[in-house]
Amino acid sequence: MRGAVALFLTLYLLRALTAEANSALSGAHVWLFAGGLYVAYSALMLPFRQGLAATILGGLLCDSVAPVAFGLHAALFAAAHVVVFSVRERLQRGETLVRVTVALLANVALFLVLSLARARHVPAGATAWPRMLSDLVWSQAVLALVAPWFFALQLRSNWQVRSRRAWHRVRSKNDMAPPPERSGSLVESKTGFDPRIVVFHGIVAVLLLVLACGLAYQQLIKGALSHEQERQQNWRRVVTPGPRGNIYDRNGRTLVENRHRFAVVLNLDELRPEFRNEFNRVRANFRVTGDRDLPTSDEMEQIAHASVVQKYLDQVNAILGRIGKV
Repeated sequence: MRGAVALFLTLYLLRALTAEANSALSGAHVWLFAGGLYVAYSALMLPFRQGLAATILGGLLCDSVAPVAFGLHAALFAAAHVVVFSVRERLQRGETLVRVTVALLANVALFLVLSLARARHVPAGATAWPRMLSDLVWSQAVLALVAPWFFALQLRSNWQVRSRRAWHRVRSKNDMAPPPERSGSLVESKTGFDPRIVVFHGIVAVLLLVLACGLAYQQLIKGALSHEQERQQNWRRVVTPGPRGNIYDRNGRTLVENRHRFAVVLNLDELRPEFRNEFNRVRANFRVTGDRDLPTSDEMEQIAHASVVQKYLDQVNAILGRIGKV
């Protein structure tokens, strides 16, 4: 269990750094998620029980500060660990690129599931899913850059635990030499030029450029519009004025009394098709009369508008039992 404890300490450090980064980026409305790093190394490189224990501890650590049901992170991380562990023999898990790819895929799956779980606790609106997509792209880009160094830290901590265990076993005061390097071992080294690393760095650079352009467009150009949409969807002010009392004279006769007043609001943009049809009908009727002194287009347009509005006003009058004209 020493290996699981050592790995949990690295996950605790990851959680602390992620919290600090999210706090610093809160002004830019960016939230980073690194759930894939809690699963990838332990599922690929450690024995099942030891890696699962470290993964569950990391999930409980995330549950302690997350606005979801306690245990959800731990359950999802454990499920992802089981899936990755079941296919790790088919992968070249000694390669750093393979570990990073697994971490990215696991991060996407965990992010989507947790986003659906959090959707119940945030106001629904048009800006919710674009914001989540932006957070996902940012998280993937940062994870791709940080994952190699974090895996090296986990590798070093695991190797230190094994070294101390072997030192206590042989009771030797000499420093233990690292294990021989071979493909798939805990220690690996790369010499010479590897074109795959260059391609990987190029892909990451392109993704970061696209991400920076998209973020600049959303935050600088459409930021004010998004904030206004969010404000309108989250806040609603309802003002209910108190009724004014009746005013009587000294003889008890009513001088001023309350009377209901109704206001009808029409959205003219939605009535434009009806205005157009009514205008065509009015113009056709005037042409049928054969009168040479025809109204101008502006006058016929006013007649059409008044006719359409009067039609809806008649419906309101029928409900209130009143007579009103435009």
